[in-house]
Amino acid sequence: VFSGPALADAVSRYNLFCGGGVLPPKWGLGFWHRVPALFSAEEAMAEALEFRHRDYPCDVIGLEPGWHTRSYPATYEWDRERFPDPEGFVRGM
Repeated sequence: VFSGPALADAVSRYNLFCGGGVLPPKWGLGFWHRVPALFSAEEAMAEALEFRHRDYPCDVIGLEPGWHTRSYPATYEWDRERFPDPEGFVRGM
């Protein structure tokens, strides 16, 4: 049982008892955006650059499962038709 003069004190004591927490990375708290599943590398890059062009902060650009050869289960093999140069795409992003 954890208590305190205020609820925040009880929560703080519980948190300390459990080992405390960690501060997530700044990008983890920022704006995340996912492009549509059937976007190509060029379309995904264009969308990412549009955020930058409009000076809109975007910390993470996510690709829907369509970037790899099969959605589920994930193969982690790039669809070379839509992403012919995965290394260059990741580097460019």
